[in-house]
Amino acid sequence: MKDRALEVKDKALEIKDKALEREKDLNFAQAAEISRLKAQIAAMQGS
Repeated sequence: MKDRALEVKDKALEIKDKALEREKDLNFAQAAEISRLKAQIAAMQGS
């Protein structure tokens, strides 16, 4: 029974790690999008 609990815990940690990785990727994509939009706005204001 104890082994099963450890298996489940390991699996949960694995899923959590994957979720954190995905979140990092999302934040990176959002940051890139935001800086792209800022550059676009700056270009519009410049003209």
